[in-house]
Amino acid sequence: MARMIIFGGKSVESGISVITALQAAEYFTGAKLIYIDNDKWKLVKHGCTPADLSDPKFLEKCPEARLLTDGCIYIRRGWRWEKKFRAESVLNCCHGGAGENGELSGFLKTCGVLVINGGIVQQAVSMDKAVAKVFFRGLGLPVVEGMTVSKKEFAAEPRKTVDKICDEIGLPAVIKPVGGGSSIAVAPATDKEELYEALATAFEFDITVLIERELKDFIEVNVAVYEKENGIECSLPEKPIRAGEILDFNDKYRVFGKGGGKREFPYETPFASEITKAAELIYKSLSGEGIMRADFLIEGDKWYINEINALPGSMSFYLFPDKNPSEMLEESEKVARAKAEEKEKLIYSYDAGEITGKK
Repeated sequence: MARMIIFGGKSVESGISVITALQAAEYFTGAKLIYIDNDKWKLVKHGCTPADLSDPKFLEKCPEARLLTDGCIYIRRGWRWEKKFRAESVLNCCHGGAGENGELSGFLKTCGVLVINGGIVQQAVSMDKAVAKVFFRGLGLPVVEGMTVSKKEFAAEPRKTVDKICDEIGLPAVIKPVGGGSSIAVAPATDKEELYEALATAFEFDITVLIERELKDFIEVNVAVYEKENGIECSLPEKPIRAGEILDFNDKYRVFGKGGGKREFPYETPFASEITKAAELIYKSLSGEGIMRADFLIEGDKWYINEINALPGSMSFYLFPDKNPSEMLEESEKVARAKAEEKEKLIYSYDAGEITGKK
């Protein structure tokens, strides 16, 4: 039996997933590395680099792998599939797409593999900004006013759609693909032409787009949360530093390297207690697993929950500077295993004789 880290996948955030996975590999002791190269799974060796994983020649030399319903990883040997190891537990380091929206974790769990982070519902909600907004409202948390538009609706009547957005939300506004991440294709619009262009771009990445009122003189503040054996722990708030109107991909990754974007940590805010309680409430309500990050927006004397990240970049280890990442992952694994063992004790059969006709 072996631990496993799974990453990559069919997603515009695949490169960020590589960074997260290679960092996590330093702490998730003894884990085998499974890289999803679009639709193929590859067993890759420790010590590989992001450059290696973007090189087709390197990947061609890595054995193709498959997970079957017996929970075992099989390796292709010519025309045969050879059993390699039983997957004991998995740390999911995917970002975006089926790897982060709950589909992959659902498959892993169906195969009897223990997933130690990002529960299925937790991931599904986090990867749909429109669904998340409804969920947050249901918890009584403040959200920024917004509306959704489908690609079909925009394609049929683009100008009418733009006018509808202006009437209901107004300008300036922020346009976001509902299933996007890392701020890819997120853009502000100050007039109808910019709104049209931003929508057209966003629909290249998703079939549904969320449009929100753009806040004035706002700041972004994040809080991470995870479950330990003796309870839930939240990080102190951090304030990411952005160069423009919104926190974009460059702010998060390119400018400041793999250690994450420039930030102020810990960040002192009068809303620290409120947003920390909100982060914990969200985590508990989603039966959270592993480390989750909650992102908030503060405008003047008001705060809003913006989104959650069920599989945050770099696992948000940097928000717990006094914690050992290896120990955090160990705790997450123990908690996940304890929950799985409790679920195994539940009743999964029922005598339906009256329905089936059996007596």
